[in-house]
Amino acid sequence: MTCNAMGQIHAYRWFINGLAPVGSRIQLSPDKRILTLRRLTRRENKGPYVCEIENPLFRNRSDPFPLNVTYGPDIATIVRSAGVYPTGVNITLSCVADSNPPAQFTWLQNGQSVSNSAIFSVISSLNHAGTYTCIASNSFTGLTHTATKNIIIYAPLSKPTIITSNNTAVETKDFSMTCNATGQIHAYRWFINGLAPGGNRIQLSPDKRTLTIRSLRRMENKGPYVCEIENLLFRERSNPFTLNVTCEYIASSYMVPSYSLVVCSQRPRLIQSLL
Repeated sequence: MTCNAMGQIHAYRWFINGLAPVGSRIQLSPDKRILTLRRLTRRENKGPYVCEIENPLFRNRSDPFPLNVTYGPDIATIVRSAGVYPTGVNITLSCVADSNPPAQFTWLQNGQSVSNSAIFSVISSLNHAGTYTCIASNSFTGLTHTATKNIIIYAPLSKPTIITSNNTAVETKDFSMTCNATGQIHAYRWFINGLAPGGNRIQLSPDKRTLTIRSLRRMENKGPYVCEIENLLFRERSNPFTLNVTCEYIASSYMVPSYSLVVCSQRPRLIQSLL
């Protein structure tokens, strides 16, 4: 900064915030007319600055001069926002970065520009999921900073249905049921008579989607069975499914005197007829 004045000037003086300048970063020319600041900082060097001129009879001062130090942008920050949303709600992403002059902002979704302001707002749908990047820049300083946010969108789940491995559930045979559903499913669960399945005859597939009963028993395994699906936002259950376990041996129409074959076990046995 140079103190510009005319007249019979014998001396120049400077004042920063009303005090004489001090410090290794402040340098004065030999005639004190020019004040130089080394490595400007926004907080220490904003002033105001005043220069003073004098001779033996007169003294005068300049108007205060505040220094507008450009800086930034500092680290870009995406203001507190959720990372998971259902479809059909408003998503608002706001980015801040301290900068002088104010930073220019650009929002990218998966690398594609979607907004040129600090705030990006949209009604959520599944195609709005992805990585959002805020770019804050200052054309005066040439600096740029970025911040990212991953957004996950979930749609409501459809009601699951239970499909079976066979049309008929036969006692002593193995039988499987599969929880059939579509959507963004994170987990499958099964309930038998309202309780989580247990026992060594019940097996679940690694993803828990398929339940297999080893060696069906008509009294123990009729259910009802319910499968449940869920993700971070939604949960749905199937309708109860009751298992109709039939005999391994169907009663025969073959008759012998005083006896008929009536079997619901692994081996047929003869039961005396009442006739």
